[in-house]
Amino acid sequence: QERIVNVATFGPRGWPHLMPLWYVVRNGEIWVWTYGKSQKVKNIERDDRATLLIESGDEYQELRGVQIEAERVVVTLAPTYTACPATEAICDDVGAALEAAGVAPFAVRVSLAPAWSSDWITAAGRRKLLEAGIAPPACLASSAGATAPVRFIRRESEREPERARAATWLPRAEPAPPCPRCQSPQTELLSEYGSTACKSLYRCLACAEPFDYFKPY
Repeated sequence: QERIVNVATFGPRGWPHLMPLWYVVRNGEIWVWTYGKSQKVKNIERDDRATLLIESGDEYQELRGVQIEAERVVVTLAPTYTACPATEAICDDVGAALEAAGVAPFAVRVSLAPAWSSDWITAAGRRKLLEAGIAPPACLASSAGATAPVRFIRRESEREPERARAATWLPRAEPAPPCPRCQSPQTELLSEYGSTACKSLYRCLACAEPFDYFKPY
């Protein structure tokens, strides 16, 4: 028995994009599969509206069909770093949370533009960082639309390795973060890299406890 569903989505120019797909029925639901990089998937990521048409019959009096208008939930994640090793695990956790909440259908995708900024962390997020013993990042922009600083670091050159290495060091523009445990402002930097690449390792001079500082960028 043929099981073909015609799926209509909106193409990049706004015109309907109509393609046939094989489908199966699971627990009364229509399931289709296609490649993640296909045009259909890109269309749905941009506009989650889709129309599905299933038909049967050869003669006019035999023609039968059903049309389904569908939408889905699309969750877009912006990683803190382009090559953040935790991105895949975060996507899996988000998908598991959506399934546990009964959200279906859904899709979790990663977007690199616009680039993530630590200024996007909400007040609630900053409180949760403090509760976890992590110092939240300083704000780069004082208000919406303000210009954030950009730092340029010269790459190492084969001709002038010593001079290039010296040029890679830039003084820290932001003040040392206060301790997330005792709130003392007397802290010192131990390492530019902490438990992950997006954090620095500090130590409190008052309580002597080490802590991670979420780098602002």
